[in-house]
Amino acid sequence: ILFICNGNMARSQEAEYFFNSYSKNASNVAISAGTKAHIGESISQAAVRVMTEINIDMSSAISEQLDRKSIEGIDMVVTFKDKEELPSYLQSYTPIQYWHVPNPRGQGLDFHRKVRDDIEKHVKRLLAEIES
Repeated sequence: ILFICNGNMARSQEAEYFFNSYSKNASNVAISAGTKAHIGESISQAAVRVMTEINIDMSSAISEQLDRKSIEGIDMVVTFKDKEELPSYLQSYTPIQYWHVPNPRGQGLDFHRKVRDDIEKHVKRLLAEIES
């Protein structure tokens, strides 16, 4: 599974970590990337903090840039972006899911917690679908 958001600083990282933490099947692995990533930079400290609150350590995560190689060997794409905002090579990709979760950039910790909890629910539903 490839999770995609803007900067790969919060939402897609959280989804990746939730997926890899909760998956019961070792062959189900998630990665994440951003369409406008800050390559090699540490991710949002607010995201790290709210995930640490629920015992998921993302402190070593770094931002990764989406490119054509990112989708090699991927079984599914999940994006937090609208179809029109994706690179052309992804606009007709299948299977793809669009998760409408607001970008927490510049928001306070309570907003980050709501986004985290929403992403966790989405990931649990996805895992229930693919692991049943």
